[in-house]
Amino acid sequence: MFKVLFPDVDLKEYRDLMPKDLREQFEELNHRASKPPKKDVSETTLLQDLFFCSERLQANHKYKESSEDDMNDYIRDLLTISGYDLRDQTRQGTSNAGRQAGEVDILVRKLDFPYSIIEALKLSSVKKEYISQHIDKIYKYDTLGNKCNFIISYVKTNDFLKFWKKYLLFIKLYNYPFKLVKFTETLNNQYPELKWAVTELKRNDIITKLYHIVIHIPS
Repeated sequence: MFKVLFPDVDLKEYRDLMPKDLREQFEELNHRASKPPKKDVSETTLLQDLFFCSERLQANHKYKESSEDDMNDYIRDLLTISGYDLRDQTRQGTSNAGRQAGEVDILVRKLDFPYSIIEALKLSSVKKEYISQHIDKIYKYDTLGNKCNFIISYVKTNDFLKFWKKYLLFIKLYNYPFKLVKFTETLNNQYPELKWAVTELKRNDIITKLYHIVIHIPS
């Protein structure tokens, strides 16, 4: 209706002047009006594409000293180029304090519905409290129960294998919000600087997966 009445006015130029709630509605309508993504999203393709993104990040020396946000942006940009429908820092669910909506790092959508949440963090050791915050945040934001979610750790350490063993023990014994029914460590991974494991949780009689991808960032 606005476009009909004011055809010469571009609302995008006034985005920063809009109240927060109006701006979010405006962005949502613009998103729906855009062309649907070409990517055929599935658990297998998303996992493989995240491995590709991780390998590209690990090999790019520009990101050796980068911030967590810059690394997240790089992953997001690669996924966007690959055809994924993404929301970056989307307000979804409740915050850790449970008082208001928070932000997720990357939300993958499929046919305008949430498909998977990707949370990422930068580590130099197994910081249990910090890792816990990210894991718990995923399940506070995942209100529907996604088939799969991902947590990616960018790790700078001199002893990557020692870090991985401690990380595995932590996520295996972690008190998840849903019952842990299966834990799988990938033993046939061909890349020693990229590790991953899967925790499978039973949520209202349906199995959902949380993938843990750990990338060794060279010094």
